[in-house]
Amino acid sequence: MDLTDRQVELVMHLANGLRYEEIADVMGLSMSSVKSTIATARRRAGAATVAHLVSLCIADGELVWNEDERERELKAPAPPAPSS
Repeated sequence: MDLTDRQVELVMHLANGLRYEEIADVMGLSMSSVKSTIATARRRAGAATVAHLVSLCIADGELVWNEDERERELKAPAPPAPSS
């Protein structure tokens, strides 16, 4: 899957239960930007629904469980360390 960082961040917020309005507030975006970015991410991923998009991102490794926190949440994986 070839999603942008912003698309992955939006999907992460959706996976953690935020509504579109809350995502817009957290990310400082307009509602139309949130909706259009999610629609674009769905098309790129070939997802029929937002839930399908979230599951595809998890399956593809775009989102991983954060086990370090007291409460489980989905996050974007850390970038690979530079090779020496």
